[in-house]
Amino acid sequence: MSRVTDEPTIVPNESPSRPTGDNANAGNPTWRILRPVATPIAVALLLQVLSSLASAIPLLALVRIVDGLTRGTDAVWPAVWWFIGGLGGALSLGSLALLITHLVDLRVQARLRMQLADKLSRLPLGWFDQSSSGRVRRIVQDDVATLHHLVAHALVEVTAAALTPAVGVIVALTIDWRLGLCCLIGPVAYMVLFSVLAPGDMRTVMSRIAESLSEVSAAVIEFVDGIAVLRVFGAGETGSARFTRASDDFTSEFRTLVTPQMRAHAIALTALGLPVVALTIVAPGVAMVAAGWSEVADVVVVTMIAFSLPATLLTVGAGQQHVNDGQEAAGRLIGLLDEPDLPVARQPREPAGADVTIEDVTFGYAPDQPVLHEVSLTAREGSVTALVGSSGSGKSTLASLIARFRDVDAGAIRIGDVDVRDIDPHVLHQHVGVLLQSPSLPAMSIRDNIALGRPDATDEEIQHAASQAAIDTRIRELPRGYDSVVGEDARLSGGEIQRVAIARAILADPQVLVLDEATSAVDPENEAAIGQALAELTRGRTVIMIAHRLGTIAHADQIVVLDHGRIVEQGHHKSLLAADGRYAELWHDQAVVAGGAR
Repeated sequence: MSRVTDEPTIVPNESPSRPTGDNANAGNPTWRILRPVATPIAVALLLQVLSSLASAIPLLALVRIVDGLTRGTDAVWPAVWWFIGGLGGALSLGSLALLITHLVDLRVQARLRMQLADKLSRLPLGWFDQSSSGRVRRIVQDDVATLHHLVAHALVEVTAAALTPAVGVIVALTIDWRLGLCCLIGPVAYMVLFSVLAPGDMRTVMSRIAESLSEVSAAVIEFVDGIAVLRVFGAGETGSARFTRASDDFTSEFRTLVTPQMRAHAIALTALGLPVVALTIVAPGVAMVAAGWSEVADVVVVTMIAFSLPATLLTVGAGQQHVNDGQEAAGRLIGLLDEPDLPVARQPREPAGADVTIEDVTFGYAPDQPVLHEVSLTAREGSVTALVGSSGSGKSTLASLIARFRDVDAGAIRIGDVDVRDIDPHVLHQHVGVLLQSPSLPAMSIRDNIALGRPDATDEEIQHAASQAAIDTRIRELPRGYDSVVGEDARLSGGEIQRVAIARAILADPQVLVLDEATSAVDPENEAAIGQALAELTRGRTVIMIAHRLGTIAHADQIVVLDHGRIVEQGHHKSLLAADGRYAELWHDQAVVAGGAR
């Protein structure tokens, strides 16, 4: 997949050093996301600043209106028009600012989703084994949506909520500096109380809550995916244990983190209540009018300003929370975008043939914990190599390295005498086909699922591949045949999904095939037909077969026995049985199990 080029993109942060000077914001995740749209956001903020400044006009006009009405004069119409014009101008400028930020938000979300899709397509497939589906879903879906509040609302609304009351206070101080100071008593008391009573950093609190939510999300997905099997075996309650534990842990941590903040907020909020506002502005105002120090109009307008301050102050708090949430989401998004891509050679080479050579390969999922130890073997072009061994012996790991789901820690894997790391990933996937034991079908039509490896394939070629995989008849029975969409009007069993995956591999026609017990999920009545299709598919190709049922690989050209990440035996079926080693032990164990099953 190519990079997005029609929009300004977020450039990965490749410099390990801390930026300084004009580049001080270069490493800031929020700035890196918003930098491509900085100009329209700056325009929106400028419009909001003008809107807040314009809000002074109706307040000053209102003083003239109230003063004129209390004095019984009708010369208030010019002030009325100033009031209407100022109010309309402030509202228009603020609405235009929000319109711009909403349009910018649409642009940011579209660009981010395209970049994330592009990024996920360029990550090593092994990365997905280390990242739960809940974490990926939260970043790609929830975190992008969280940015909506930051981009479309928070930036403008926080500016408005902070600047508009500030303008109001300045107007109040201009009208009567004593009344203006009285306006500030409640808000100042609120901020002082909250800062004293609220423990900890709110950003740290929200970060910990986000991490806990990711764990809950992962637990939900895991529980839903396995609920059918769990209920069949009457273990539904056992299966929900992790979800229940994650939910309880989240509830407990959320209560621990948020309760002190909410308690502090509830206490401080009393300073913004109407009784406090009335006590601090109305009572002094009446006294000042009675003493002749101020006018009735001044008290009325300043009281209106004082009553508006609590709401705007709370809006600032809510907006700041959206800003914090957006910054946390931006950090996770940038973290994903900065994940290292699968390395691509500067000068890619084409494989010359289909020999698979593994030379002294060592690999581990964690540092200093190798799963494979100096593994070496050669699979000649057109041969069938079976990898066998007990669970955890390294079979699937070795197969995944051949398909370059991951890169080796030491040694090399070559296809056609070319290191897989020197082959363009797209070319490698054309040469190496992988058929997993439990394949998945994307939510697209059956036709497109089969043609994933060859998008230009004709309908006849697609249907022929499906026929070879013994799935053509079943597809034609679906409501829309080959146009049926997986998950909508195409509900397939595990064996049927496997057959669609086999049809996909048949159509892709790779030179090297990696098979993970491809018939294990197939029902017995179709196993023979699919076995014949696989025999046709594997003819003349290099096949690396992970075998769990040893009876299916007795015909293999070579059988490689792995134990604790090392090759302990290698040869033909008969010679390995005669050697009476690890392979013979596995063969005997399976024979005993099969005999007991009868």
